[in-house]
Amino acid sequence: MKKRLVLTLSASLLLSLLASCEASSSFKVTFENEEGVLINGESTARMGEDYVFSVSPKKGFLFLSDFKAYNDDVELSRETGFVYTIPSVSKDLHISFEGIAKETYAVSFLSNDTLSFEGEKTVQYGETYSFKATPKEGYSGLIEASYAVGNSEEKKLTGENGVFEIPNVDGNLVIGSNDLDRISFDVLVPSDTENYSFVGEKKALYGDEYRFKIQAKEGYQVKGLTVLENDEAKPFQELIDNEYLVSNVTGKLKISLEGIEKKSFKVNLDFDSDHYVFKGASEAVYGEDYAFSLALKEGFYKGADFGFLIDDEETLESADGTYIIHNVQKAPHIEAFGELETILNIRFSSNIEGALNNEGDKIPYSQKEYRFSLSVNKKYSNSVSNAEVYASVDGVETKLECDENGVYTLQNPHKDIEIKVRGLEINSHKVTFYNGDQKVYETKVPEGESLTEEQLIEAKKAYETALGEKYKLDEWDKDVTNIQEDTALHGSFLEGISKESELQSMKENGRYFLMNDVEISKVINLESFSGKLLGFGHSIFSKKMLASGSDTKGVLFSSFSGTLEDVTLDFVLSNYSSGVSGV
Repeated sequence: MKKRLVLTLSASLLLSLLASCEASSSFKVTFENEEGVLINGESTARMGEDYVFSVSPKKGFLFLSDFKAYNDDVELSRETGFVYTIPSVSKDLHISFEGIAKETYAVSFLSNDTLSFEGEKTVQYGETYSFKATPKEGYSGLIEASYAVGNSEEKKLTGENGVFEIPNVDGNLVIGSNDLDRISFDVLVPSDTENYSFVGEKKALYGDEYRFKIQAKEGYQVKGLTVLENDEAKPFQELIDNEYLVSNVTGKLKISLEGIEKKSFKVNLDFDSDHYVFKGASEAVYGEDYAFSLALKEGFYKGADFGFLIDDEETLESADGTYIIHNVQKAPHIEAFGELETILNIRFSSNIEGALNNEGDKIPYSQKEYRFSLSVNKKYSNSVSNAEVYASVDGVETKLECDENGVYTLQNPHKDIEIKVRGLEINSHKVTFYNGDQKVYETKVPEGESLTEEQLIEAKKAYETALGEKYKLDEWDKDVTNIQEDTALHGSFLEGISKESELQSMKENGRYFLMNDVEISKVINLESFSGKLLGFGHSIFSKKMLASGSDTKGVLFSSFSGTLEDVTLDFVLSNYSSGVSGV
């Protein structure tokens, strides 16, 4: 017995030793953060050997660009693909990963004119996607939503209050729904009577227009028609042939009317209202008589092609201008044409013949005002501002005033008019006479005319007075005819000669006059004379014989080229072989 027990213990010890040896030759491999990672590798690693494993992303996951693998926080080098090697394993391995993400899928909704969708445009792998479908305004009904993942088969969804969920998403979503029906509203219409009947649908669709007719009996029309929408007044449009239109229906309609009344027609007036006086109602009542009067306004008359028509039929004019259309059945049409307008004559006149340039004018009788400005001959332009203007109508004159621009206005001229202009004067110009810088006389001369003899005499007197009695006016330096502007005249003068010594001292080109007869007692033998000597009927004479032992010939001037006028020369000469020379 004792020997068998020892053998048993020896066998147990052997098994224990064998297990211990095997365990010490391998190490445990654990993986962390491995969600989304498909791992291809053993769960143990043999001591002293290399441990090799590879990874790939699971469905719905992807490795980012910064994907990394670690062993005890030490980054592992990646070989081709996602293969990793841990060389010469000597302890347990603790492998972890980072840079893993779930895939993101696009969400799109199919177009639907009756619904609007609310929901995110993306969803991640494995998540539940929720969205809401809401009927657009004017639409209602059961919403039947569906979806498809990529190109897979469509799947129906069940939702509550328009909210739907798609669980465990694993691809791009395409979501759609059925089309809803437009909301329809009841239309409450009036009941037919013997006087009218209603034609129209009893339903109206949201957003649509609603048309209806009310057929009244002949010659009558609807009275007090109203349309309510949700118990509030709704505008409507009256079309032709008793048809009515309600636009953009958004609620329940109620159509009602007070009843019917005789139809009224708008009277169609086909003539120029500025040319005629019309008296009559603007509307005519069906089946009744319609009376009116029509006459030409003052200032108009019938032309050769004048015509007057009632309902397109030529009508004779009544004596008093009153007409009646009996038993009206349609809109009356009153037409008149061919009238002509009186033309008024405007004539211009002034207090001076030819002073005005304004020509006559013609204006139509209906013209509300006539405007004009004065246009005068240049010779009378200076007096325009002081002129008075009158409008003469049938001999009655009315004074006119112009505005700041010189424009006159006649209001409502209805007769021939004569425009009378008074106070025009020919322009006059100032003529001033000077002795040197001294003004001696001033007068005025009408434009284009010459100074009168009286004005010249007065100017001469004033000039000679300023000079003194020993001087006379010779001439003025400018022409005194056809005066066109203000003019300044300067005179030249003659110096008086009253005795022999003054005669002997005359300058060669001087201007002189004889104040009296001058007696000389000896030969006066001046050099050449080119000036002027006026005698005014006086003489230069000698009572005694003039004699001289000189060989110089001549008496008065040796050479003469000037003016000698109205002078009597009376000399007694002796001892000269020739007569008086130099004159």
